[in-house]
Amino acid sequence: MLYSGAIKLFFIDKPKKRGYYRSNGDKIISVTEALSIINKPILNEWRLKVMRDRLIEIGQTRQITNGDIYEASGKSDEIKIEAANIGKDIHHWIESYINFKIKKAKKRPSLPDDEKILNGAMAFLGWEREHRVEWIASEKFIYSKKHIYAGTLDAIAIVDGLRCVIDFKTGNAIYNEMRYQTAAYQNADEEETGIKYDGPRWILRFDKFTAEFEDTEVPVKDYKADLEAFLAALTLKKREVTLNNKQKKEVILPY
Repeated sequence: MLYSGAIKLFFIDKPKKRGYYRSNGDKIISVTEALSIINKPILNEWRLKVMRDRLIEIGQTRQITNGDIYEASGKSDEIKIEAANIGKDIHHWIESYINFKIKKAKKRPSLPDDEKILNGAMAFLGWEREHRVEWIASEKFIYSKKHIYAGTLDAIAIVDGLRCVIDFKTGNAIYNEMRYQTAAYQNADEEETGIKYDGPRWILRFDKFTAEFEDTEVPVKDYKADLEAFLAALTLKKREVTLNNKQKKEVILPY
């Protein structure tokens, strides 16, 4: 329930129907869906490297077959799925921890048994120790009535005396589109609540192997430019969706 109950937003996590929906059944483009329109050459290079390394590994023991090529081409997806599952578990632990801090949960979560998830949790706690942090919210739905997009904001906190949007990452690096993502979250939350943010946007990356953190403190002065970049991606994504839906309707099926 958002905007004092005026907006009902649901997240459906099903293979053929995944995303944010209004109560009338309309699917809303998410922040991450909008940003998926941005070309990511580094990701493509990584996929090629994974495939190449796998084929070299196979070729050292026997002749490469067509089946090996298909298997190697899907190796990066296999790695991504595994990493995404670990990332979800780290996010879930952090959410449970913040909910304990803001008294939405009675018990502080136990430290994870899995080493990679534990490393992510320890990295998060390491960042928290270096700042004065008053947690306000975790995993909050956001929706912009003005621009029509939705998403889930990782956390809101008063950090060193300033109100900030915080986004948690568990990948290998921090990229520019993460700035646009946090700007979109901040814009929608300010639109709904009327409460302005006076602090930087924090992008925190927690390393699954070293338990170290990497933090990017995005300056307040960059908010407007980052929001404009997000809205440009949103406009392009909406146009692509419109054209794709139109093409589907125009397909003439054979009898």
